[in-house]
Amino acid sequence: MEPMKFWEFVSLVVEGLGYERSRIKIPTFVIMPIAHLVEWIYKLLGPYGMKLPQLIPSRIRIISCSRTFDCSKAKDRLGYAPIVTLQVL
Repeated sequence: MEPMKFWEFVSLVVEGLGYERSRIKIPTFVIMPIAHLVEWIYKLLGPYGMKLPQLIPSRIRIISCSRTFDCSKAKDRLGYAPIVTLQVL
């Protein structure tokens, strides 16, 4: 029920599924020019059948934003209480 940052949540889920957490972190300022280049190439080659790439600037902006998730409204309005905790005891 404590507020949790998005990437901390994702890390807990990934580790809970038995996968190893990625050790590589690429800064946004490094990946964004690459994403713009990929998008530009798609605009050139898209009409010739190139599939929409996964690495585009809008997606980089979304995943690089800082967010925190909080369940307090669900608790107050719906009486929500988690059955299992995300934190490893």
